[in-house]
This record gives sequence, C-alpha cells and structure tokens, in this order.
Amino acid sequence: MPVPVQTILASISPITSDKAAEVADRILAINPNSIHAVSSGGDGSPSSSRNERCSTRDLLREEIQALHKEVADLRRSRTQSNSRRTRSQSRENKLFWYHFRFQDKAQKCVPPCSYKGNPMQEE
Repeated sequence: MPVPVQTILASISPITSDKAAEVADRILAINPNSIHAVSSGGDGSPSSSRNERCSTRDLLREEIQALHKEVADLRRSRTQSNSRRTRSQSRENKLFWYHFRFQDKAQKCVPPCSYKGNPMQEE
C-alpha cells in the first residue's frame, strides 16, 4: 500500500481492518496516479542514493589526499629552508667574523682577536 494511503489510514482512529480496506480503495479510486506520484517523488531507488554516497565519499577521499600532499610539501620546504640556514660560529676561539670570512685579507680586526694568520695591518 502506498505511504500516503497508510498515512491517511493511520490518522483515522479507531478503524477496523474492513473499514481501512474500504477507505484505501476509495482513496486509490479517486486518483491513483497522484498517489503514486507523491510516493515516487524523485528517483528514490536505493542504488541511486548509494551511488550518491559513494561519489561523495570518493570526493572527500580525493580532497583529503590533496590536503595530505599539501602538508607534506609544506613540511618538505620548511626542512629544506632550515638546512640551508647557516649557523653562527662559536665564539670560543675569539675569531672575529672578518677573519672567518676574509682570513688574511681582513682589515677591520679589533682586539681581542686570536687570529694567527698574517699580522694585522695598521690603519
């Protein structure tokens, strides 16, 4: 029995099974197509809703994979940029940056410098 007919019969109380059959026959006799049109609104087949769920699930899976790739790319770029960064040298040997960078050609050395290369040039 179509769902709309069941709904109408459920709203009538008390009703016997004979009376319910009579009312259902009258409802279907008035306009059987409208009842079926209401009950079949849309495709309504289980396979179409299953297909929609599967396609939605597939779309979500693709989006999650794309996000995972973006995060991995960001992590990779951060680790590469960190490895390129130069670390400052230890000051234990009192070697100033000028001697570290220019060695014997350094001209801006100031005491206390422990550089043992060519003697400092006087300015």
